[in-house]
Amino acid sequence: MAPHRPSPPPRPCEGLRLEYGKAIATGTFDAHRLIADAARQGKAELMAEHLFRAHFTDGLHIGDPATLARLAAEAGVTTGHVPSTGVRARLDRVRRLGITGVPVFLIENLPPLTGSQTGTTSPAALRQAAITNGEHHDH
Repeated sequence: MAPHRPSPPPRPCEGLRLEYGKAIATGTFDAHRLIADAARQGKAELMAEHLFRAHFTDGLHIGDPATLARLAAEAGVTTGHVPSTGVRARLDRVRRLGITGVPVFLIENLPPLTGSQTGTTSPAALRQAAITNGEHHDH
């Protein structure tokens, strides 16, 4: 029998364990601002992954400036590029749309799709958007 070898560690985009019991309730405005900074550097998805892992898997305090600075450095993100007013305006828009969960998909002229979707919901919404915008062509 072959010796047991441990599995390699998951790649950054794989293996995120959501352990809600470890999550520390905190304000997330600065974390959202950090994601906005990361987006300007083409690293939004990576930064969000680091934040989710820190919050849900590792039980770190993502409202703590030192924790956010360490996570930004780990992701190679420089901070301070996005003004608070821009982030606040985007978050206000999200609230006006009634969005209260993640993930959320905003498709032009349709209500937001929030949370887990079935395999048919997203394609149906995209078809509806294409029809609404006059771009649908049956072949």
